[in-house]
Amino acid sequence: MQSATHKGITLTVFGRKHSLCQSLVWLAFALPFSALATLLGGLSGITVVALVGLEVISKTIFYPSFVNLSEESNPNIPFVFWFTGLSGSGKSTLADLTYNYIMRQGYRAVRLDGDTLRELFKDKGFSREDREAHLNRMAAIAKLFTESGVSVIASFISPYERGRQQIADSLQNFHEIHVDTPLFECERRDVKGLYAKARKGLIQEFTGIDAPYEKPVKPALIVKTLHHTPLESFEQIRSYLDRLLHF
Repeated sequence: MQSATHKGITLTVFGRKHSLCQSLVWLAFALPFSALATLLGGLSGITVVALVGLEVISKTIFYPSFVNLSEESNPNIPFVFWFTGLSGSGKSTLADLTYNYIMRQGYRAVRLDGDTLRELFKDKGFSREDREAHLNRMAAIAKLFTESGVSVIASFISPYERGRQQIADSLQNFHEIHVDTPLFECERRDVKGLYAKARKGLIQEFTGIDAPYEKPVKPALIVKTLHHTPLESFEQIRSYLDRLLHF
């Protein structure tokens, strides 16, 4: 899955490792070259020649092998974490925690959130066709970011399995995270009163009330939040992320 066009986000992480490897190679060869210079009389000219030889050897022969080793042992391509779940399930909160975590690790990432982007793209409604068209648009935006070397942390209800599969097929290194929270708990958490309005008929085609939510068939991760705090739930995501990125 790796390609030369998808190596932007981990350069800062690999840069530290490469500098360390180069320093170790330098040290390994500096000792025998310095000893040789001493045996030959400690002449400054000999020392200079030794250091130049060391520079050439470390950078042209040995150092690249460390670079290749780092690239082979790390997923050096942008990724997409797509959080899906009912309104009020906690997907936005968990996506925010995920975004903040990977940014602290030195990765480049962008945050895409359903509520925020709905305010920017108001031309689509909430019918099945409009939902899928809107999410395909979001997937296209995510693809633009990943093709520029930026990872994407997205949170959308994205209620239909077919739509989510289309998104997964269009993106590389895609990870679907199902935030699985029961409907009654989502209603209890609803500070905006959206569920209550939907049950009164004031909001039409509201997911979970008069529009379906199809649970993911094979998500990368299922996070159940009913009996856990956001930080406790995030630990499951962090563990998965650490394995993915080899932290």
